[in-house]
Order: sequence, then C-alpha cells, then structure tokens
Amino acid sequence: MKIKICMMLLGFMLCEGAVAQSQDFVKIGDTEIFDLYLNRGAYEFSALANGKPIFGTVVQYRFKATNKSSFFKNYVLKEDCQRGYGKMRGYDLNDRFSEYLDWVKGSGTVGSDYAEALCRVASWDK
Repeated sequence: MKIKICMMLLGFMLCEGAVAQSQDFVKIGDTEIFDLYLNRGAYEFSALANGKPIFGTVVQYRFKATNKSSFFKNYVLKEDCQRGYGKMRGYDLNDRFSEYLDWVKGSGTVGSDYAEALCRVASWDK
C-alpha cells in the first residue's frame, strides 16, 4: 500500500487536488484500507521532555470498509527530518504515547511519505 501525498504548501492550506472533508480536515492521501486526513488547524511545533524539537498534527484515519474513523497525533523530530530517516511518534488525543513508525526518505512507504510531508511543512527537510 502506497499513500499518495500531495505537495503541501502554507501549512496544509493550499494543496492542489486536496479534498476537504470539512473546514478543518484536508485529505492528503489514501490506501486500499483508509483515507488519511490532516487537521490543518492543529499542527504545532513542540519539544520532547529532553528538549528536542518536534512538529506534528492531528490526523484522521477514515476506514473505507466501515466508514469509521480513528484520530491520532503524529510528530517528527527535527534531527530525523534533517538526516532523512527516523521514527515518527504517535500519540492518542490525550497525549499518551501509542507507537513509533519507522520512516526513510524516498522509500515510498505510508509512514515515510507522511513523515516527509510533515518535515516539508516544518521546513526541516533541508
């Protein structure tokens, strides 16, 4: 399954071909199993407890078979964006850690495409 991420400009607000589910959520990709939406008003710069900078947003996974949704927060580390690989961090909406998602720039995996998009929006991909 490969997710198709459209180019994100101006913090998810101008995305050619994006389909708005509502005012706040913008569809940025899909797989055979789910559609992926980002909340364009919920992205944020923050830091881990050790002070390392992170960037992320609220995401919605809408499952095609059931039309049910799950919501999470996903973040990338600045240092991971700059080196081109790392672990995207997943949290529930109460900020409880849920999982790591490995990613490598250019690999074409779902997690990698999504992490690369976050790195671009944060301008940490250089």
